[in-house]
Amino acid sequence: SRRLDVVGAVALLGMGLLFAVAEVESIATYQWFLPLTGLASLAVIAVAVHPRATLTRRVLGQRWIVAVGQRSYGLYLWSWPISLAVGANRGSWSRFALAIAITVPVSEACYRWIERPIRSGAVDRWWSRLPTIVRQRCGATALTGVVAIGAIGVVQLAAVDAVYDAAKDTVSTEVFDLALPPVATSIAPPVAAPPVTPGTTQPSETVSTDADPAATSVETSAVPTTTTPPPPPVTFPPLPRRMVIVGDSTAHSLAVNLPRGLDDYFRVENGSINGCSVYSDGVGFSGRSFRRPFGDCAGWERRWLKDAQRVDAEVALVVLGAWDVLDVQLGDSVIAFATTEFDNRFSAGVQQGIDVLVAEGVHVALLEIPCMRPREAKGQGTPPLPERADDTRVGHLNQLLRNLAARNPDTTTFIDGPPEFCTDEAIAADKTYRWDGVHAAGKGVSLIFDAIALQLLSIELPADSG
Repeated sequence: SRRLDVVGAVALLGMGLLFAVAEVESIATYQWFLPLTGLASLAVIAVAVHPRATLTRRVLGQRWIVAVGQRSYGLYLWSWPISLAVGANRGSWSRFALAIAITVPVSEACYRWIERPIRSGAVDRWWSRLPTIVRQRCGATALTGVVAIGAIGVVQLAAVDAVYDAAKDTVSTEVFDLALPPVATSIAPPVAAPPVTPGTTQPSETVSTDADPAATSVETSAVPTTTTPPPPPVTFPPLPRRMVIVGDSTAHSLAVNLPRGLDDYFRVENGSINGCSVYSDGVGFSGRSFRRPFGDCAGWERRWLKDAQRVDAEVALVVLGAWDVLDVQLGDSVIAFATTEFDNRFSAGVQQGIDVLVAEGVHVALLEIPCMRPREAKGQGTPPLPERADDTRVGHLNQLLRNLAARNPDTTTFIDGPPEFCTDEAIAADKTYRWDGVHAAGKGVSLIFDAIALQLLSIELPADSG
């Protein structure tokens, strides 16, 4: 009896400790804490049902604990939709309290008038009192409904993506149209000058002038003609140019919403990693009580390289910034945004990515981070963070990216994005351009590629000159 009670007490204390230290955003929660909670729960249940565990049974058998246990599944089911309805999942203690205040009576009503009647056999007794013909008709109707719903579900599932992607724009019909020579032509023909025989003159012409009121015209007979050489031909690389888009979820939204017609100019590989920038440790945190640990991003540079190799990329478009605007907690210390330590950490991470890609012969293009206007949107996994709306933070990161491009002039190019996200609030806040104010949708992707396509195609690679 004593040994059983000790096991039960240790398991209960362990569950309490796990509840106190676990964080939803932490990778340790899923790798360790949840499995340990399952094992501790198993131990508590095994002890509680053993007849010799007298102390454990006495503690867990108290009426109020039993009452909570009987209603626990209803509390669990109702708490989540009610929390979403009142916004309790956004870090507000007052809204959390409101959600609990609504959940308790709703689950109690469900327990009294739905769960208990079903458990006590009231539904069975009502069903058995019905005439046989009514039960047969009800059964046939229910079976028909189940089959119909199943068939509709199968048809709908066959028409959607296997994995839901909130960033994927399924409505936009954007078409990319770039003023370039046809794809089959890699060199634009020069503009032909009119033929001129040496020593000849152009026909005379009369030019009116307002310089002298007395002179109404000036005769320009026999003016020697000089031939202006044509502009040098504009040379483009062989198309399509192979490109991998790497970075965080903003890179992902760019890669999955490519406009029709872009594949004439670029063959694009999606090398993005949602939720990851250029760090393998630390926790980004917001003033909105939001935290993003980067421990699960370890090996991000190897994934960039692997995706670049998959398409034999000539250029890697690096799209970052959504996570880099946050302050960082590293161990017990806090690294504030724009401090020397912060700038060195960000620059070192981007440089690490540059070095990995350049070693594979890939030219790196650092895309300018746009001004962000985060807002609530369906399907978003991150609440609107105030740091993302801070244009000063965005501008600081862009300067760091420009500095990196200047330090690596032969291998890295800074790419200017469209200015509209910073200068035109109607576009910056339009959900058809960015569905949550951060991640580009169809129109936003077209706007971005309209601004950057020529810059990307103008990057001179060793293979072009060879």
